[in-house]
Amino acid sequence: MTGYGASIVPCEIVSRPPDKAAFVTDDWPAAVSSYGRAFGVEHWNGWNYDAGFVPCQRYLEKPASYGCTTVVPASFGPAVEFDQPTGGRSVFSDFLEARGPGLHHLGWVVPSLVPVRERMRRLGIAEAMSGAGHGVDGDGEYAYFDAIAEFGVYLQFIVPPARRYEPHFTFEVPLEG
Repeated sequence: MTGYGASIVPCEIVSRPPDKAAFVTDDWPAAVSSYGRAFGVEHWNGWNYDAGFVPCQRYLEKPASYGCTTVVPASFGPAVEFDQPTGGRSVFSDFLEARGPGLHHLGWVVPSLVPVRERMRRLGIAEAMSGAGHGVDGDGEYAYFDAIAEFGVYLQFIVPPARRYEPHFTFEVPLEG
């Protein structure tokens, strides 16, 4: 599946590390270029997660309209991700305003959000933002939980769509030497 990497298989979250680390930025081309040069990652894919692409958006338990540009390495998917808010209130804009650019969330690919939501509720970690319907067939869903007090970051859980749209754009980082 384009953008997810061959090794990611949805499974339960208990007793396993996250599938990705994501950074929020106010300048994704600069952040991606810096990371790409430092770690030798030349080819990147990007998607625009706005209301036109993600038809079911929620923020702080209410219907919402937010936007975010997400960029991941083309060669190994979302193990590393860069996100830049592009409109509306979101966990990305909140984080940038409060803390500036930096590590924003850890993410897990799961088969269902139902047990995740139950687990987070039991742990007292509130759902802050979600989206659904970004797959070719109208499937695909994600949710962010506010674990900043506990872990310093948000926690994201993703049920990937069966068929993902091709990237909205690609980005190339010229590697030195």
